[in-house]
Amino acid sequence: MKLVLLITLTLTFSSCKHAWTQKDKEAFMGGCVNGALKEMGEAKARSYCSCMLQKLQKRYPNAADMKYVKNDTAVHSMAKECMK
Repeated sequence: MKLVLLITLTLTFSSCKHAWTQKDKEAFMGGCVNGALKEMGEAKARSYCSCMLQKLQKRYPNAADMKYVKNDTAVHSMAKECMK
């Protein structure tokens, strides 16, 4: 379910053609935390989403490339790592 949420959130960035801005980061964090709150609670959701944001920024330096996340099996590994 978390991966589905992540994929949904990343579609927000599919029309962007720039490096990650503060607005992009805040939008990702807001959507991710809101989606993960019920399952994790606020503290764990923030930690998970922050971890994912860092990993996604490294893998996708251009926010527009987030549209490829749904086809990227590496994201599954990232999510598992951030769940620890």
